[in-house]
Amino acid sequence: MPLEIDVSVMKKAKEKLDEKMTILIFPFNKERLQPAHYELCLGDEVYVSGQETPLNLSKQKSGYVVIRPGEIAILSTMETVYVPRNLIAFISIKVGYKFKGLVNISGFHVDPGFIGKLLFTVYNAGPNDVVIKRGDKVFMIMFAHLNEDKAYNGKHQYQTRINPEYVAVLHGTPVSPKSLDQRVRKIELWLYVLTATVIPIVVSVLVALLVLFLNMGGGR
Repeated sequence: MPLEIDVSVMKKAKEKLDEKMTILIFPFNKERLQPAHYELCLGDEVYVSGQETPLNLSKQKSGYVVIRPGEIAILSTMETVYVPRNLIAFISIKVGYKFKGLVNISGFHVDPGFIGKLLFTVYNAGPNDVVIKRGDKVFMIMFAHLNEDKAYNGKHQYQTRINPEYVAVLHGTPVSPKSLDQRVRKIELWLYVLTATVIPIVVSVLVALLVLFLNMGGGR
């Protein structure tokens, strides 16, 4: 079942958390707490460039997303995160997915005072498909203290879903080195066929016309 926190609940929770200046990660699993970071999981909603709408993995029988080489995807975290005003959070993709070629091309920090789900925009720069299942430990978050309190109040506050604006921007067929390579190979094949078949035929026709012309000239 998807683990969702209603926006109204988040607003009430934020008031109390602002007073206590306490980090919130919900749901929290102590086994994912590492010496320098906490492991975040892939959540319910994902979007891959070229698709019409985001996918809800909790409603998919497979429960996984496939990011092909050259594709861009927006991945949401399962966890809702709150960053106190006196802290800043740094986020990244786990090294195992980096080795597969998955690159985080969105922001690398979370502002003080933010509460909501985190969205990662990623690019598959590798040669193979990257398959991620709902609940896989894909991301990590780290916290650092600030010298002063400043609270975030931007448009991503209380974020729970993938914004349709992001889908509109990424909608369409992405251009990747792999797709460009495939296009170049098609052009090379077309030129090979042209060189091997069409050009000899054209040359033969021209030679035949030239011989015919010469014969007609010689008969005068």
